[in-house]
Amino acid sequence: VWINQEGAEWAAAEFGMVVRASHPVVAERATYISSNGTFEAGETSVGVHAPAVDWYFAEGVAGPMFDSYLLLGNPSDTMAEVQVRFLTDSGTPIVRTYPVAPRSRETVRINQEADWAPREGFGMHVRSTNGVAIVAERAMWWSTDGEDGWEEGHGSSGVSQLGTAYAIGDGVAGGAHGAATYVLIANPGQTATRVRVTLAFEDGTAPAVGDFDVAADGRLTLD
Repeated sequence: VWINQEGAEWAAAEFGMVVRASHPVVAERATYISSNGTFEAGETSVGVHAPAVDWYFAEGVAGPMFDSYLLLGNPSDTMAEVQVRFLTDSGTPIVRTYPVAPRSRETVRINQEADWAPREGFGMHVRSTNGVAIVAERAMWWSTDGEDGWEEGHGSSGVSQLGTAYAIGDGVAGGAHGAATYVLIANPGQTATRVRVTLAFEDGTAPAVGDFDVAADGRLTLD
């Protein structure tokens, strides 16, 4: 579904979506920025099965090079009162609240929400404090010079439950393209936690194991 071609009202619009089907399907959203008919940057996100009261994110960066956004969708007929706790690398959370009107979307321009340190990383705990279930996504765009427009981006839906174990299938470091991979771990709890990260390599060599501490209300960035 090419939304830009769905009518004149889409000439300049920001929106969320609800997709309903008569049989099981999968739905994703892809957004691209174009100039002179050529895509220059893009970011995507897979849909979630249901709205929820809590959403969690491990990734986010604010600063001169990055523009980060939190997208809050309220598909219900009731106003949602949403609290967001930004879980910073420094371990000092930043708390903000946002009302999200019924059947609408709120765009939180995260760079404008605090005096962030350059390239400061954060995770997020998003909670609807009045119990109205919502949907939350995170989108990031960046430019290497900070002036000539976005060069690339990425996005993600939140997760609605925390876990003690995660498996990640992809990671590349170095090589011909100078790849850089980061693991972002956010701890929205009130107690510091220790995590063990195990890397498994394509050539079958012995796994690399590291133990790390993540502060309460904090985030850890592993390069």
